[in-house]
Amino acid sequence: MKSVYRLTLIALAALCSIAGIQPVQAYSTSHNPSIPPNFELVEQWGGALNTMAIQDHYGYLGEGLRLKILDLTPDEEGKPAMSIVGESDVLPGVVTDIVVNGSFAYVMAGGLQVLDISDVSHPKVHADFAHIHNEPWMRMQLDGTRLYVQESDLRWNVYDVSNPGTLVWVAAYSTDGIMRFNGRYAYAIDQDSPPELVEFQVYELNEPTSTAELIGTYSFSRYPSIGVGSGSPMAFDDDYVYLVANHRCSLNWTCIYLVILDVASPEQPQLRSITQPDWNGWGARDIEVVNGRAYIIEADERAGSLYLYDVSNPDNPMLEAHYYEGDLELPHQVFVDGNHVYVLRTLGYYYYESRHIRNINVYQISDQDEEIAITLVNLYVDDGYALGMYIQGEHAYAITDQGVTTLDISNPLHPNKLGRIRTPLMTRRIQVFGKTAGVVVARRGQMSNMDDRFDAYLYDLSDPDAPQLLVYDWIAEATSYMLPSLSLAGDRLYVSYPLRIQHDWLPRIRIFDVSDPPMLISLGGWQQFPQDTQFLHFENDYVLLEKDSLKILDTSNPMTPTIAAEIPVSGEVKQVIADALTASIWTQMNSLPPYQYQLRVFDITDRSQPVEDALYIVEQSSPVEFIEIEGNKLYVTSYDRLETFEMNSTGELELLSSQPIVPAPNALSYRTSRTSDLFYYPAQAEGLLILRSSPRIWMPLVFR
Repeated sequence: MKSVYRLTLIALAALCSIAGIQPVQAYSTSHNPSIPPNFELVEQWGGALNTMAIQDHYGYLGEGLRLKILDLTPDEEGKPAMSIVGESDVLPGVVTDIVVNGSFAYVMAGGLQVLDISDVSHPKVHADFAHIHNEPWMRMQLDGTRLYVQESDLRWNVYDVSNPGTLVWVAAYSTDGIMRFNGRYAYAIDQDSPPELVEFQVYELNEPTSTAELIGTYSFSRYPSIGVGSGSPMAFDDDYVYLVANHRCSLNWTCIYLVILDVASPEQPQLRSITQPDWNGWGARDIEVVNGRAYIIEADERAGSLYLYDVSNPDNPMLEAHYYEGDLELPHQVFVDGNHVYVLRTLGYYYYESRHIRNINVYQISDQDEEIAITLVNLYVDDGYALGMYIQGEHAYAITDQGVTTLDISNPLHPNKLGRIRTPLMTRRIQVFGKTAGVVVARRGQMSNMDDRFDAYLYDLSDPDAPQLLVYDWIAEATSYMLPSLSLAGDRLYVSYPLRIQHDWLPRIRIFDVSDPPMLISLGGWQQFPQDTQFLHFENDYVLLEKDSLKILDTSNPMTPTIAAEIPVSGEVKQVIADALTASIWTQMNSLPPYQYQLRVFDITDRSQPVEDALYIVEQSSPVEFIEIEGNKLYVTSYDRLETFEMNSTGELELLSSQPIVPAPNALSYRTSRTSDLFYYPAQAEGLLILRSSPRIWMPLVFR
């Protein structure tokens, strides 16, 4: 029997009771625009690796909103430990640059933060200069007691940091190019000179007048660019400056030259040598010179190289060793510590390069049979950009650009990393089917930064500490911004494709056999349905969603499904929730506020004759993102609120609670449980933010 219940929702003014809220220390988020109003940050996990500094066998990493410290002490085999020995509390912003001097680290993170690192296990904020705002491209340099902070492409501010607790402005310098500071002098590259001309410039610095006087130049007429990427375009050592010049020698390749200039007489820089190595690529990314040896990293179409040059004789540099890494990761920055080289690497493919640092490769330099050898001895992988979340019981699966990380959230405030599924390409989606995870990853296109293909990976999650790869294969070309959806039923993997598909011959549903690891075996697909059909999966059945009807498929023969029943619908279907016994259809009836929704509940015990049991009509002041049904509870999630209803035995729909939530479209934020006020919010470079709804919430009355 069909019953109709009508409920009008009116937002009320409320102050949240503080009773029962855990006394958790919240971090300052005054500089962080990612934190929504009326929420506070109580914990953070992961985040993107952006930069690194090295001092005394310790590596200082900017990872998400924290400074992390790595122990680089080599073991008996000469392999650096690469273990985290300490990390800071959450800083006001993403760490974008670090310079280290003695017991203090200067960190750009939502402003300039000075951290005391005398105890590497507990780095602490010593001073916060929030007025020095930073952008991702801004860089710092430290020269003695002078800290140089890049304010724009053409301006550097200089601060006296002889007392790390204070920051005294002493000068500001402007130039037409990139600057490196060396005592009384600064070196710059001016690439805005006349066409086909690059000028190396030497400036003499005068702090009292904030002037940088150009005193010497050297012009290059053959090399239209010096340095590429975000690494340093130059290095200097004693009386010499080392440049890596890039010259476009063909449509696809760049010829690279090592240039050494003598600046012992700053007024008259002299060319000592130009060396053209026997390698071409996209261009040099960074150069570091230590103890008469130049370390150069270079990228080509899908890999990277490390070159070692003996520059002890600046008139005749000699190639000592070359290491080629043929994968999809490109070198980004290089750092040297003793006989170990640390190369920060990004994900890249042909003409696309991600800005995300994907890992740090550690190379050992050694003498073997009178030859210099380069050996990859270790690897550090950060937790990565937080792109999405999936929660199942006491486990959370954080989707990052590195893959999927399994977290134990039995203590929601302190997620514990259990294991990692590291994918070779960019992770786009995870779907968990019991103890099996389906992961969709994407490869970037050859000529753009758009996805050009999708692969599917299935992992066994029986041991969360060590997920095991079961099967993987190509599943689709990327023909739209929408992702393929996976469904697992026994040994059959169903792949649903987006609404708009480029090739008419490609079935909307493809079926794979996963019983013979590690490959997916294609069994065929469904081609008999219209292009504008949406496919929704529940249990071992599929439903077809078309413009004016919902069709239930009989998939007893998975290769030739038939239509078992059809349910007419009105309005725009937003969501279908179904199990073996019940199907609930959530539709939006109008497009202007107040928004009216219908929830129709059907008994589908007999698939061929669904029976409508109830109809609920709900009005909302803002669009609903999604609903959930659990027992007799209906959870309605709009952009910034979660409202809970009880569908009781008397046939009434009663509003139980209306709570603020993290504003995140498409359900990208996840409450740890519906009885908790804690939310997991994937904030990309900032990592996974754990937010709590603030008890100090005021909302205006809304009358209709």
